[in-house]
Amino acid sequence: MQENSMLRELEHAVKLLERAGMNYMIGGGIANSYWGFPRSTTDIDFIVPLHYKSDKDALQVVENELMKEGWEIKADEGRPLIAQKTVRLDFWSLKSLFDKERFDRRIRVKLEDFEIWITTPEDLIIQKLMWHRSKDIEDIKGILARQDKLDWDYLKKWARGLQLETELKSIGNPNR
Repeated sequence: MQENSMLRELEHAVKLLERAGMNYMIGGGIANSYWGFPRSTTDIDFIVPLHYKSDKDALQVVENELMKEGWEIKADEGRPLIAQKTVRLDFWSLKSLFDKERFDRRIRVKLEDFEIWITTPEDLIIQKLMWHRSKDIEDIKGILARQDKLDWDYLKKWARGLQLETELKSIGNPNR
């Protein structure tokens, strides 16, 4: 899929979520391309809170709208909603204390001619340390290369809490 097409689908989905009153945060490849080096991705990862009835109701509104637009709708254990059309929209629910904190820390950024809520670079690094696939390590290197002001105390706190201290040390700390 062309980058411009992906951005238009992202913009459309974000507007749909915001009209429905759905709180969200962008993660995954889109967040990585924003904070680090751009890379190809075939999906858009939305992290959403589903603790209250109002959150679940908003997600249902989003699902209904996507169905009206011809999106194929699915779900699985880890994702309360997956929508497939020209791209795949993956909706992930908040599960852990880390998920809740990174959601609370999300920030609003401008992406071309629209705004989105996105995970912070520090929280993206921690998430990628948890997954620890080779592409995640490469993504972390890109984030470190492009972001010169990271909150290393925050990174160390969560690395300690999630038993990722060895993994964090392996990526290096330019502030040492």
